[in-house]
Amino acid sequence: SPSGQLKAASILSDFHQPFMYAVDIEGIFSANGVRYTAIATAAVAGLIGKIPTEEAIFRFTVPGMLGMRYRYTETDVVSGERQVDLLSNARIATGLLQDGGVKITESRSLASAGSDFENMMTVLILQETLEICRSVSKDFIGKVSSAPLIQAFQSQIDKSIGDALVP
Repeated sequence: SPSGQLKAASILSDFHQPFMYAVDIEGIFSANGVRYTAIATAAVAGLIGKIPTEEAIFRFTVPGMLGMRYRYTETDVVSGERQVDLLSNARIATGLLQDGGVKITESRSLASAGSDFENMMTVLILQETLEICRSVSKDFIGKVSSAPLIQAFQSQIDKSIGDALVP
């Protein structure tokens, strides 16, 4: 409900969880021609899993979602702010009907405002970088440390990260 969403927005405003992403969309989907509504969390998670790391989430249409049950157009009587603005200020993503589908309006994680991990893209890039470092490190762990080995390790890390993330 709209009042429940506004309460959630005020509670989450001081929440600091940089690896969490909050989405408040009840999407309209179709199965065998029958339309139904459901929480869009799984559809958005699928979108996050398939978008390129360096692309902002709001550039893509959520797969399978035909529309939204709620449009976030109400105004809060206490603050006078629009519902979509209150949720955005609390870093809660909502949807926007655009280009024949639903796009995400917010790409901030639940990290505190100003945090290094505030943007979802930054979190995804960090996760991909950590995976690259883990993968490259496997070939060097357990070997006797030497200047040439450390140089080879650094070169392989630089090349792997550059190949994957520089674009």
